Amino acid sequence: MKIRLDYVSNSSSASFICYISSNDTDINHFKISLKKLMDRFIQDEVPFLEGYGWNTTEDDTYRERVEYHQTHLDQLLERTDQITNNTYKLESYTSMLNSLLQNTEPFFTFILLESMMAGLMDYGIRSVQLRLDEDCGGHYR
Repeated sequence: MKIRLDYVSNSSSASFICYISSNDTDINHFKISLKKLMDRFIQDEVPFLEGYGWNTTEDDTYRERVEYHQTHLDQLLERTDQITNNTYKLESYTSMLNSLLQNTEPFFTFILLESMMAGLMDYGIRSVQLRLDEDCGGHYR
């Protein structure tokens, strides 16, 4: 059980782990391709995540939100591990898993949906798998 100042929760912490099978066998080449996909995510999806839609403005708040997402994705890219010859692992952590929809890393949702609907071969990505690893055996097992 986690206790916060404003309420008590039975939620557990968790890691979302994204496994990517790629044509690339070199992690540096893989990261270059993944960075291009992340840049596309920032350009095409972040405005909608932040409630701006097609009406993006260049106000300070919007720029700060884009910068936040960019920094977060850069950190995610830095922590990318190569676990087999052509399989890579990205991991995102949440300290309070309350909802799969709210707590899943937005980029993971994006890459999973893109791989299912359009394919990501332009980025050298053959398949994507998403796994949840709960620390305290929470209710999503």
